[in-house]
Amino acid sequence: MTPETALKTLTNEELVKATPYLQELARQMRAQDGYGTFRSWSDELVLKPFIVSKEQKRKISVDGDVDP
Repeated sequence: MTPETALKTLTNEELVKATPYLQELARQMRAQDGYGTFRSWSDELVLKPFIVSKEQKRKISVDGDVDP
């Protein structure tokens, strides 16, 4: 089993725990949170806006104006 195949079989929560980069990204998001909103959130919930599946990427429209 290749590392890519192994990562595809993990749930999002397991993926965050298995990847030091994602753990650090969640830490950095919490460090920049001045109001403490992310303090009680799980890592998966904090990182949800940053992790997009291929199916979700396909649904993103590329037509039209880009927001500045």
